[in-house]
Amino acid sequence: MPTTHICESCKRSFSRKGTQHYRFCGHACYSKSITKSPMKTLHCRNCGATISRREHAVQGRANVYCSPACFRSYPSSGYVNKKGYRIITVDGKQVSEHRHIFEQHLKRKLRRNEHVHHLNGDTLNNEPSNLGLMSHSEHSIKHHPLTWNLEVAKEMFSQGHNFCAIGGAMGVSYQAIRLVFIRRGVYTPARRRP
Repeated sequence: MPTTHICESCKRSFSRKGTQHYRFCGHACYSKSITKSPMKTLHCRNCGATISRREHAVQGRANVYCSPACFRSYPSSGYVNKKGYRIITVDGKQVSEHRHIFEQHLKRKLRRNEHVHHLNGDTLNNEPSNLGLMSHSEHSIKHHPLTWNLEVAKEMFSQGHNFCAIGGAMGVSYQAIRLVFIRRGVYTPARRRP
């Protein structure tokens, strides 16, 4: 069943199918209303140049740029990924903001095995004072501490207990005990002869 509407531009009555509200009777009236929209004086977010835009074109936008080149060159605030880290665009590449800020702080590129750790645990607080540099293993230990007592396990090992017995006492698999002992230098496996 058609509904009746009043055009905001020409003030004529018109009808359309459905229950949706229509503001204009056609494209011509819509175009006229846009050209009547008042001009607004703004400043480019990147270079600060004074620009004029129609009010409807900037309505609800926080960032306005004078050209596509200014838009592309402005370092955006990015987005937050699923892990809670802010991703920004630098020189056309997407990078983790905390790694980029720490590279600027160190005045060098980070190596692949270097991890930037947030000292207070807030992944969005990327102040250099809240960031610390760690190796992969240090970072892993920090975020995944052992759920069992390493000192007790070492004592059991020195008494001659095998990995299965230690794992059973600690409530973890023997592979977990063996791997931690190897990584921490407690146990060195014998090399097999070819």
